[in-house]
Amino acid sequence: MPAKKRVRRREEPILATDYDSWLQSPARVLVDAAARRLYLKRGQRIVNYTVAVGTEHTPTPPGVYRVEQIAHRPTWYPTATIRRDHAARGIKLPATVPPGDGNPLGAWFVRLQDSIGIHGTNEPASIGQASSYGCVRMHERDLEELARALRPGDRVLIIGHPPPPQQVSLGDTGGSAHP
Repeated sequence: MPAKKRVRRREEPILATDYDSWLQSPARVLVDAAARRLYLKRGQRIVNYTVAVGTEHTPTPPGVYRVEQIAHRPTWYPTATIRRDHAARGIKLPATVPPGDGNPLGAWFVRLQDSIGIHGTNEPASIGQASSYGCVRMHERDLEELARALRPGDRVLIIGHPPPPQQVSLGDTGGSAHP
């Protein structure tokens, strides 16, 4: 018998550019950098969280991404840019930071394509701010809920640009369910 041909399932493109069109898209997560919110589809519910996003100089890049990996207790590998920026402030970063209290990724890391991540933080006051190097930061309890809900291959839509710092509205700091 000849081997069966593997049929590749055709994926639905994601053309969403705002919250309403995201609701109709196959993406599980929407990050609205301007609003500093992350929305997660959980069955018939939408759960949302306040997040930190990239700064004006290191913005969180808009686009459609795939979840590539979900890691518990990740090791952080600071990029050359991050190490250089810290060195300019008199802080010497090691090439790797193991899991634990000194790790700025927190307890979970959701790796997306193109070296973008959704992770916790050891600076919870940064949540609601434009304060990262392009990644999305969340409170640890919110991130654990997100990490346990996602699977590799799930799609994430990132839209918007953060407003200037003087226009920041912190809003709430925890997850909340919406019908």
